[in-house]
Amino acid sequence: MSKHKIVESMSINLVEFREIYCNDCKKMLARYNVKYYSEDMIAELIQTIHVVHTRGGHHIKIHKKKSGNS
Repeated sequence: MSKHKIVESMSINLVEFREIYCNDCKKMLARYNVKYYSEDMIAELIQTIHVVHTRGGHHIKIHKKKSGNS
């Protein structure tokens, strides 16, 4: 198998997602697949589901990452 085919098959298995991370608690709160959740939807989720962290003055970070689809 050529190098191009190997890289091509590897990229098919990668899923892009946004990771919601609380900097104060030093933990990941959630992961949302970018295919199904827009930036606006994630902002709304932070305001509803992760409201305890934001009201507590915690610093929430959103990281865009890729993960293997296993």
